[in-house]
Amino acid sequence: MFSRTLPRLTVVALGVLALVTVLFDRDEGTVDTDDKPDDKPGDASDDVVDTIADVESFGTIGVAIKAAGMTETLRGAGPFTVFAPTDDAFAELGETFDELLADPPALSKLLERHIVSGTLMAADLRGRDRAETVAGSSLEISHERGLRVNGARVTVKDIVATNGVLHGIEKVLAD
Repeated sequence: MFSRTLPRLTVVALGVLALVTVLFDRDEGTVDTDDKPDDKPGDASDDVVDTIADVESFGTIGVAIKAAGMTETLRGAGPFTVFAPTDDAFAELGETFDELLADPPALSKLLERHIVSGTLMAADLRGRDRAETVAGSSLEISHERGLRVNGARVTVKDIVATNGVLHGIEKVLAD
């Protein structure tokens, strides 16, 4: 009887171990678009700007990019990693966002704090605790309670564009 029970217990233990590993390894509250190719916005020919336009919750950052005069830059060769605040994140700015739209240099400076040179997929961020933005500031990368950038939870990750990658974040990054 013992010889039959031991292999069964081993299989059950390995199954539990695999489940625990999956649960503790995944990022809490995020969507990895690579796992869902049918939900992936854009297509293989979309640059960062077009990809942003294809994502429903990125309408405001698309408007901000245009108002800041950054469209052509973000259509360039890159590559760029954009930590894109969602529409809800921009809405939390209230009237401040309207003031920023009227001040393209200030808006550009704000947006540059969300952009890193190079392509950093979520897997690449696991080995980092910082990333330098094109504005010259440093973003703090953490993995406590899911992937976070300067404390902002990454809600959508690895949206690939021809000249970079986008990650949706839940707040606008301040100085």
